[in-house]
Amino acid sequence: MNIEFFSSIEAGYRVRDGGAADQWRADAAFGVRPLQNYQIIVQSFNIVSSRTPEDSDPTAYDLFKAQISVVRDLPHGMALQAGASSEYAGRNIGAGNGLFMAVWSRF
Repeated sequence: MNIEFFSSIEAGYRVRDGGAADQWRADAAFGVRPLQNYQIIVQSFNIVSSRTPEDSDPTAYDLFKAQISVVRDLPHGMALQAGASSEYAGRNIGAGNGLFMAVWSRF
Protein backbone atom coordinates (compact mmCIF):
# COMPACT_ATOMS: atom_id res chain seq x y z
CA MET A 1 0.00 0.00 0.00
CA ASN A 2 1.35 3.40 -1.02
CA ILE A 3 0.30 6.31 1.23
CA GLU A 4 0.57 9.82 -0.23
CA PHE A 5 1.46 12.79 1.97
CA PHE A 6 2.73 16.35 1.81
CA SER A 7 4.19 18.95 4.15
CA SER A 8 4.72 22.68 3.91
CA ILE A 9 6.47 25.22 6.11
CA GLU A 10 6.28 28.94 5.39
CA ALA A 11 7.73 31.93 7.23
CA GLY A 12 7.69 35.64 6.64
CA TYR A 13 7.88 39.10 8.05
CA ARG A 14 4.95 41.46 7.49
CA VAL A 15 5.77 45.17 7.46
CA ARG A 16 2.75 47.22 8.44
CA ASP A 17 2.45 50.94 7.86
CA GLY A 18 0.48 53.56 9.71
CA GLY A 19 2.12 52.81 13.05
CA ALA A 20 0.76 49.26 13.33
CA ALA A 21 3.13 46.66 14.75
CA ASP A 22 5.10 44.57 12.26
CA GLN A 23 4.62 40.80 12.48
CA TRP A 24 6.59 37.60 12.21
CA ARG A 25 4.45 34.87 10.65
CA ALA A 26 5.00 31.11 10.40
CA ASP A 27 2.62 28.50 9.03
CA ALA A 28 2.97 24.74 8.73
CA ALA A 29 0.81 22.07 7.14
CA PHE A 30 0.89 18.29 6.93
CA GLY A 31 -1.50 16.24 4.83
CA VAL A 32 -1.95 12.54 4.34
CA ARG A 33 -4.20 10.57 2.00
CA PRO A 34 -5.13 7.39 3.94
CA LEU A 35 -7.78 6.42 1.38
CA GLN A 36 -8.04 7.12 -2.34
CA ASN A 37 -10.74 9.82 -2.11
CA TYR A 38 -9.94 11.29 1.32
CA GLN A 39 -7.21 13.56 2.64
CA ILE A 40 -6.54 14.66 6.23
CA ILE A 41 -4.82 18.03 6.73
CA VAL A 42 -3.33 19.37 9.99
CA GLN A 43 -2.25 23.03 9.99
CA SER A 44 -0.70 25.58 12.33
CA PHE A 45 -0.88 29.37 11.83
CA ASN A 46 1.27 31.64 14.02
CA ILE A 47 1.58 35.43 14.30
CA VAL A 48 3.99 37.20 16.66
CA SER A 49 4.22 40.99 16.80
CA SER A 50 7.70 42.42 16.58
CA ARG A 51 7.03 44.62 19.59
CA THR A 52 7.96 43.51 23.09
CA PRO A 53 5.24 42.33 25.51
CA GLU A 54 5.92 45.42 27.65
CA ASP A 55 4.75 47.72 24.83
CA SER A 56 1.30 49.18 25.28
CA ASP A 57 0.76 49.28 21.50
CA PRO A 58 -2.88 48.22 20.91
CA THR A 59 -2.00 46.94 17.40
CA ALA A 60 0.58 44.45 18.76
CA TYR A 61 -0.78 40.93 19.23
CA ASP A 62 0.32 37.31 19.08
CA LEU A 63 -1.91 34.49 17.84
CA PHE A 64 -1.40 30.72 17.66
CA LYS A 65 -4.03 28.71 15.78
CA ALA A 66 -4.32 25.02 14.90
CA GLN A 67 -6.80 23.33 12.61
CA ILE A 68 -7.60 19.91 11.28
CA SER A 69 -9.75 19.06 8.28
CA VAL A 70 -10.84 16.27 5.97
CA VAL A 71 -11.03 16.69 2.20
CA ARG A 72 -13.30 14.44 0.12
CA ASP A 73 -12.58 14.24 -3.60
CA LEU A 74 -15.63 14.73 -5.82
CA PRO A 75 -16.09 14.17 -9.56
CA HIS A 76 -14.96 16.73 -12.18
CA GLY A 77 -11.92 17.99 -10.26
CA MET A 78 -13.94 19.22 -7.30
CA ALA A 79 -13.46 18.50 -3.58
CA LEU A 80 -15.22 19.31 -0.32
CA GLN A 81 -13.26 20.26 2.81
CA ALA A 82 -14.65 20.37 6.36
CA GLY A 83 -12.77 21.01 9.57
CA ALA A 84 -12.36 22.68 12.93
CA SER A 85 -9.94 25.29 14.22
CA SER A 86 -8.83 26.53 17.62
CA GLU A 87 -6.98 29.71 18.54
CA TYR A 88 -5.33 28.07 21.51
CA ALA A 89 -2.99 30.87 22.65
CA GLY A 90 -2.35 34.53 22.12
CA ARG A 91 -1.73 37.99 23.54
CA ASN A 92 -3.98 41.05 23.18
CA ILE A 93 -6.53 39.09 21.15
CA GLY A 94 -9.55 36.97 21.94
CA ALA A 95 -9.17 33.24 21.42
CA GLY A 96 -11.86 31.29 19.64
CA ASN A 97 -12.89 28.02 18.09
CA GLY A 98 -14.62 27.46 14.79
CA LEU A 99 -15.90 25.09 12.16
CA PHE A 100 -15.41 25.62 8.44
CA MET A 101 -16.29 24.16 5.06
CA ALA A 102 -14.78 24.87 1.65
CA VAL A 103 -15.34 23.78 -1.93
CA TRP A 104 -12.22 23.21 -4.03
CA SER A 105 -11.91 23.37 -7.78
CA ARG A 106 -8.69 21.75 -8.95
CA PHE A 107 -7.07 23.05 -12.11
